[in-house]
Amino acid sequence: MLSKKIYISFLLAGMFLFNSCVKEEGELTPSGIGSGYSVPQGNHDFDDEIVDFYNKFGSYLLYDFTEKDAYWTPSSWENGTETSETESGEDGFVVEMPDVNYVGEQLDLLNDTWFKYYSDEFLKEFLPIKILLCSQVGYVDYSWDANWNLIYVASPIVAYYNFDNISVSYASEAVLNLTDYDKSNIAFELNHVFAESIIGQGKLSPTEEFENSVNYNSASTLYNNTQIWGAGIMQPYYNASVKNDWGQFLTMMMCYSEEYLNREVSYVNEWDWNETSWEGIFSAQKDINGLLKERYNMVRQYYIDNYGVDLQSIGNGINQ
Repeated sequence: MLSKKIYISFLLAGMFLFNSCVKEEGELTPSGIGSGYSVPQGNHDFDDEIVDFYNKFGSYLLYDFTEKDAYWTPSSWENGTETSETESGEDGFVVEMPDVNYVGEQLDLLNDTWFKYYSDEFLKEFLPIKILLCSQVGYVDYSWDANWNLIYVASPIVAYYNFDNISVSYASEAVLNLTDYDKSNIAFELNHVFAESIIGQGKLSPTEEFENSVNYNSASTLYNNTQIWGAGIMQPYYNASVKNDWGQFLTMMMCYSEEYLNREVSYVNEWDWNETSWEGIFSAQKDINGLLKERYNMVRQYYIDNYGVDLQSIGNGINQ
């Protein structure tokens, strides 16, 4: 009898998790969360804009949310803890609730530095279920104090992607004092986190042409950048995959200008596979056989053809 009860409990739990992942018009129960919510969340001037945004794209702009909305994933909570007298600390991210007096200005900022760059079709397909409007987002990482003791400290960041949401800063007075330079940096960070969320949600669509344009079976025999990039692959054998390459081309278009990607470089670090290596990635010094640019063009054209947006125009626009 006990085993039967356990089986039924697991069955019901599974049904709940399945149903909770589905977007529904006007109401959402996030995965793993027992209580739902709907928009509008209040009676402010900007609530109509938030409702219109949900009706158009199926994504919730939330200024009233819980810790579960921000931190929960199927395997763990991703919140960090700063070191204090009572706690040793832990890495992760942290959010502060918004000051609703500045949510309207924050929405303007998101439009100017993020949403305006994409077609409606693209936003409807790739936005996460929830965008959490925070006064401040921070990332908790390890550091050392003056006595070289290991501690965990939160540093402010623009945005953070976690499972089904993106948390965004600037629902605070700080939004009123942003310079053009600040907004350029915010645009880079927001679009970079958006790219991370597209990759994290598994919403990449490598085409058969793209996959067959290189030989991934050869990746284990390639040892430095000259060999790896010469074969048209972006990463060494332990990271080499069609989805990894597609995701990196997607990110570079959304975050870096064509001038940056195509400029001539005088030095090639044979062992740098981070984004720092993307400077001049399509130059003759790095893309020695032209295969990287060829595959990049496949990704670029895919989003033009299917979503009516040239993703490279975004990288160009935020790096003027």
